[in-house]
Amino acid sequence: MALLRKSVEIARDDYMSEHTDRLMTTEQAAGLLQVTPAALRQMRYRRAAPPAIKLGGRVRYRRSDVLAWIEQCSENS
Repeated sequence: MALLRKSVEIARDDYMSEHTDRLMTTEQAAGLLQVTPAALRQMRYRRAAPPAIKLGGRVRYRRSDVLAWIEQCSENS
């Protein structure tokens, strides 16, 4: 029974991670972009990064915004 419950939790988490617009930290967004967090902060400073939002003084990135930004960059090149 515990194994079945764990499988259901894993399936739910996989679904939620693919189907929700979760917020990412600078480190997580940098990982998705395959750059260092410092490079992403520099890109943000130069306004050459995906749109970011500030919540309580902390910078967050919407996963969908980062993916759309990647797509836009690939179309422009």
